[in-house]
Amino acid sequence: MGRMTAPERLRRRQVIGILLMAAAILAFALFRADWREIFPPAWWRW
Repeated sequence: MGRMTAPERLRRRQVIGILLMAAAILAFALFRADWREIFPPAWWRW
Protein backbone atom coordinates (compact mmCIF):
# COMPACT_ATOMS: atom_id res chain seq x y z
CA MET A 1 0.00 0.00 0.00
CA GLY A 2 1.82 3.08 -1.25
CA ARG A 3 1.06 6.68 -0.58
CA MET A 4 -2.44 7.77 -1.49
CA THR A 5 -3.02 10.59 -3.94
CA ALA A 6 -4.98 13.68 -2.89
CA PRO A 7 -8.30 12.53 -4.46
CA GLU A 8 -8.02 9.17 -2.70
CA ARG A 9 -7.43 10.86 0.66
CA LEU A 10 -10.38 13.18 0.05
CA ARG A 11 -12.64 10.24 -0.88
CA ARG A 12 -11.60 8.32 2.24
CA ARG A 13 -12.26 11.35 4.47
CA GLN A 14 -15.67 11.85 2.82
CA VAL A 15 -16.65 8.21 3.40
CA ILE A 16 -15.49 8.29 7.03
CA GLY A 17 -17.36 11.56 7.57
CA ILE A 18 -20.59 10.19 6.12
CA LEU A 19 -20.31 7.05 8.26
CA LEU A 20 -19.70 9.12 11.39
CA MET A 21 -22.70 11.33 10.63
CA ALA A 22 -24.91 8.27 10.06
CA ALA A 23 -23.73 6.71 13.33
CA ALA A 24 -24.40 9.96 15.22
CA ILE A 25 -27.92 10.26 13.78
CA LEU A 26 -28.66 6.61 14.57
CA ALA A 27 -27.39 6.96 18.14
CA PHE A 28 -29.43 10.15 18.65
CA ALA A 29 -32.58 8.48 17.30
CA LEU A 30 -32.09 5.38 19.46
CA PHE A 31 -31.55 7.41 22.63
CA ARG A 32 -34.69 9.45 21.98
CA ALA A 33 -36.88 6.50 21.00
CA ASP A 34 -39.03 4.49 23.37
CA TRP A 35 -37.52 1.03 23.79
CA ARG A 36 -40.99 -0.56 23.53
CA GLU A 37 -41.31 0.86 20.01
CA ILE A 38 -37.93 -0.52 18.95
CA PHE A 39 -38.35 -3.90 20.66
CA PRO A 40 -42.05 -4.59 21.18
CA PRO A 41 -42.99 -7.36 23.60
CA ALA A 42 -42.21 -10.78 22.08
CA TRP A 43 -40.33 -9.23 19.15
CA TRP A 44 -38.14 -12.34 18.87
CA ARG A 45 -41.18 -14.46 17.85
CA TRP A 46 -41.66 -12.85 14.41
